[in-house]
Amino acid sequence: MVWRLEGVNWPVALRRRPPFRILFLGLHGSGKTSCVRQLRGENIADVIPTVAFNVDDVTHRGARLTIWDVGGA
Repeated sequence: MVWRLEGVNWPVALRRRPPFRILFLGLHGSGKTSCVRQLRGENIADVIPTVAFNVDDVTHRGARLTIWDVGGA
């Protein structure tokens, strides 16, 4: 899965090293937790529904990410 944001120069944005904060918010069953697990390099076959929220610290391609995964409604 590839995520794109138009107008963002990703090589320059990722060279900055502050921790990025990302909020995954969406309907239940839309794959928010699966995306977070893929970024962490984990298996997505055994994902269970998120109750409330999860906060994960991930390093992806040298960038530090703090990801808030909010359960859908």
